[in-house]
Amino acid sequence: MTNRIFKVNPLTGLLVFVLFAALTWFIISGLWKLLSVIAPFLFLASFLLDKKVPINFFKWLGKQFKVNVIGGVFVTLMCGLAFPFVFAFLFARSLMNYRMGKSKRAAQQDLEGDYIEFEELEDPIELPRLNKK
Repeated sequence: MTNRIFKVNPLTGLLVFVLFAALTWFIISGLWKLLSVIAPFLFLASFLLDKKVPINFFKWLGKQFKVNVIGGVFVTLMCGLAFPFVFAFLFARSLMNYRMGKSKRAAQQDLEGDYIEFEELEDPIELPRLNKK
């Protein structure tokens, strides 16, 4: 006596896997085509928002060659093949750093407050003394 409720044909599982793989392939290839068109603009925008992010990425890429030459070549080739996703990642990181910096500046401004204009008086005002009780 088996406790199976459903009888599933193994071909059904294979068909579901193939459909899922095909759907994933079409989504990733569509994203790659879209991002490859706008990648140069994303890269330029990442430089404009926060120039440290792309510069630090290329420094890291150069450091990979110093640590391990074969690994550095592999990482560079992978970044070259997946450049639309890399540029989108750099843009997202630059945008995040820009917004975080903007909110930090706003918080610092709230903490310090605005300067209040005042004018100095030549003669101090004479106030009567208060009696302490």
